[in-house]
Amino acid sequence: MHTRLESLKNLRMLYVRRSFGEAYGVTKQESKTIKSVHKPEYRPDFSIKECNLCPRIKQSSPIIGISGDSRLAFITQMPVWNNGIMDQNRRAQMLIDIRDRIFDGVSTDFFSFIKCGQMPPQKEEIETCFVHLENELSKSVADVVICFGGTEALMYFGLKDSMLFGKILDYKNKRLIVTHTLRDLVRNPSLKRETYGHLLIAKGVL
Repeated sequence: MHTRLESLKNLRMLYVRRSFGEAYGVTKQESKTIKSVHKPEYRPDFSIKECNLCPRIKQSSPIIGISGDSRLAFITQMPVWNNGIMDQNRRAQMLIDIRDRIFDGVSTDFFSFIKCGQMPPQKEEIETCFVHLENELSKSVADVVICFGGTEALMYFGLKDSMLFGKILDYKNKRLIVTHTLRDLVRNPSLKRETYGHLLIAKGVL
């Protein structure tokens, strides 16, 4: 059963990638083996705005991450900005305070797992939208990436060991650390102390 679920998951990802223009060829001897993958130039603005991978696109227009010449990047579950302007809520203010008070106001990129809608995302929605986040990260020059995604965020980056939570990880030429979500920090202030420790670790390698 586990093998079948993994196969269905892999098949779904192939369909997602094909929707972005990837072409696959198979050998005659083994039709299930991918022979080649041709990736066209991927323009993030166009792809996110034209995305129809899940129904969330019907809830709101996609919100693209804020990226610049930054050494640091934050990843949140949901966008806390719109049109490059930070929202006026507790989660957004917490993020700004972290940047200003812990990282001395260093220039920061802001990304999110989900690009559309206002409702908390489901696991499947994050997995589907992850292709957009990956592309944003690949174009970001940030050396250190702090993900406010909780322990479950580890698996989105292909990391299954929960012991890696709060530790510096090498991820595609970037140093990644996963800590608690902003939502959990607002609801449970007792988590702030542990998160503060994680942030100091990230600052130490910035």
